[in-house]
Amino acid sequence: MRTSEAWPDSSWLETSFTMFDEHKPHRDGDGLWDTYVGGVHQEPHGPQQGSWVWSVTASFPGPRCPFPTNGREPTRKEAGQRCRETYERMVDFYAKYPWRGPGQSSAADEAPDDPSDLLDDDLDALDRDQPKP
Repeated sequence: MRTSEAWPDSSWLETSFTMFDEHKPHRDGDGLWDTYVGGVHQEPHGPQQGSWVWSVTASFPGPRCPFPTNGREPTRKEAGQRCRETYERMVDFYAKYPWRGPGQSSAADEAPDDPSDLLDDDLDALDRDQPKP
């Protein structure tokens, strides 16, 4: 959804879009900020003007996410898709490697050393479960 529609009392670029998840794990409430997970916007100035920036800002209890949570893509569709895929990968990662609490080691300590190998089987399963156009 356009960010300006989610928060109409603020000024946002018309090329700014926001992603929400009503089923976001570990959220504190039902407000927009509680379900906000990330966004996409078009770079308005500079040498990368016109490129689309995506960022997943959702956070979960536990260690820092071991893979990139932001980047650039040539189109809005690709940036939105990357934002969604990254968020789904984060949810899967923290479900598979949950934080055990303060003073205890994290299940993520047992995760593979190479973040690119994390959850490849899970991501393949997600791709299989997606409806084909």
